[in-house]
Amino acid sequence: MAFYTEKQMDDFLQSEERNITMPDGSSLIVNGSRLMWKHFDFLVDYTSFNEANIVKTTFSSCAETNLLFEAQFHEVVGFLSSFNRHHPVSITLPELLPSIKRKILSSSA
Repeated sequence: MAFYTEKQMDDFLQSEERNITMPDGSSLIVNGSRLMWKHFDFLVDYTSFNEANIVKTTFSSCAETNLLFEAQFHEVVGFLSSFNRHHPVSITLPELLPSIKRKILSSSA
């Protein structure tokens, strides 16, 4: 378990914008906390997930939940990060997609 100082926690909560590449090649500016981006970077750098798969999963979830892309992106990154923490194995997004949808639909209800 990691412990953080108040300054470190404040830093994690600061907002940061990044360009995320969309399936059509365009980019979208997504705003999120530094902590969310830290989780995103970990998923992309150290697991079998990549930016394209996370974006594709986000769009798939948006279609079912009627949430905007940015809000859904945060949910998907959080779910994948949590899942990876509890199940640190190599797994593909198509295998996880039903679980992601169930979790997001139950949290938005």
